[in-house]
Amino acid sequence: MKMKHNLYIGLFACAIALTACDSAINNFMVDDTVALLTPGLVKESVYLGLDNPTEVYVLKSGKGFSGANVSISVDNEVLATYNATVDKPIAAMPEDCYTITVSSLSLSPDDYQLPFRISWNRDRLAAVLADNPNVGIPLRLKVGSEGVNVNEDRLTTIIQPVIDIPLVSLSQSGYQIGLMPTRRTSLEELVYMNVQANFIPERDIDYTLSIDASLIEEYNQAHGTDYKLLPAEAYKIDLEGWKIRKSMKTNRFHFTFCREALIPEDGPSRFGEYILPIRISSVSLSDVNPEKSYVLYTVSVIASRIDKSKWSIYSCSSDIRSIANWEKVEGNYPPANLIDGTTNTHWRTVWSIKDSSDPRVQFPVEVVIDLGETRDLYKVGIDAPTGTNRRYFNSKSGVIEVSDSPEGPWTKVSDWIYPSKTTSAYEFDVDPASARYVKFVVSESFDGTTKMAISELTLWGE
Repeated sequence: MKMKHNLYIGLFACAIALTACDSAINNFMVDDTVALLTPGLVKESVYLGLDNPTEVYVLKSGKGFSGANVSISVDNEVLATYNATVDKPIAAMPEDCYTITVSSLSLSPDDYQLPFRISWNRDRLAAVLADNPNVGIPLRLKVGSEGVNVNEDRLTTIIQPVIDIPLVSLSQSGYQIGLMPTRRTSLEELVYMNVQANFIPERDIDYTLSIDASLIEEYNQAHGTDYKLLPAEAYKIDLEGWKIRKSMKTNRFHFTFCREALIPEDGPSRFGEYILPIRISSVSLSDVNPEKSYVLYTVSVIASRIDKSKWSIYSCSSDIRSIANWEKVEGNYPPANLIDGTTNTHWRTVWSIKDSSDPRVQFPVEVVIDLGETRDLYKVGIDAPTGTNRRYFNSKSGVIEVSDSPEGPWTKVSDWIYPSKTTSAYEFDVDPASARYVKFVVSESFDGTTKMAISELTLWGE
């Protein structure tokens, strides 16, 4: 019995303590106070083609013990007071431009904020604003209830409408740097993008997407780039079924990037710079913002420079050391200089033999490189000699061929044309291929002779 008695006393004490805490908290809270949420001059967008009202919110803050009856009305004294303080006065809005459809409200003790509403005669409003954009509706808040405080500094507002066009757009549009996948990247990756409206819709907005390849062509022409369309097997996307929900301004859509389409588990990667051009093609409400209607999302599969430590020259059809008295030529210019990793050295062809039937002074000039192992190739680089040796560069065009055997058969993976005799370095893509042997062929020079020098050959791939 004594334990029960003590328990009852303890519970009673806790109840008193909690009541005391509530009382203490209430002592630090102000009584309910009513005011406009946004007093002063307020610019409001009025969207053509929609019938959305403008909402003017009344705010009730405090303990939440009291309700309040409030109303708003047009008061030109508000306008006069405001104009006395500014250099650019605001004129009263003609009454046929608007209707205050909700001018009185009853706030319960639990209400925090509620809106008055103004509807617009949009055609009439547009005509008025075309003549004078500096017009507004002066409003005063009136509180008809006792027991609540009134914030006298927040009882008036001037609603200044601005005609706007309702638009749906991409939050981030235009060129967007995206994924740079590698063999360590997940097989599938979700990419999200935001779509937004510049107004609050009163019903769902359905929108559809499209893949517009013409956007890539336009971008490449404008920027001198060479982006390719992301292959269809490299992504998955639903083009329909997307919505911006009622009363919301934003929505997210996504696509799935499929890494194995570009970087398979087995086989060479499809190196390159790709773009997925996504356009908002239609919306069920309003229009699409033409300046923010599409995104050019990049996917870059970057090739690495292939290490040259295992490379060797298998054969060369023109080596200056093969002629008599070659030592008289200053320096040492073997074809191995093509793959020694520095532009401070270079390879020179034979050019001093008078017998034009000698194959060493005839086109094509060929060098076969043994990579030491099978590699996946994507790009080739040619470097001209540096310094005073630059004058010996003379290679104009040719081909790149690959094979699994030094005896062939050979497969051409690219033609090449050097931009100019004064260009210091040139890089070009080849058809992706796996090979151990690479044949570098020069079929034409700038001056028609085989008198040539090249500093370095570089390969990119895996």
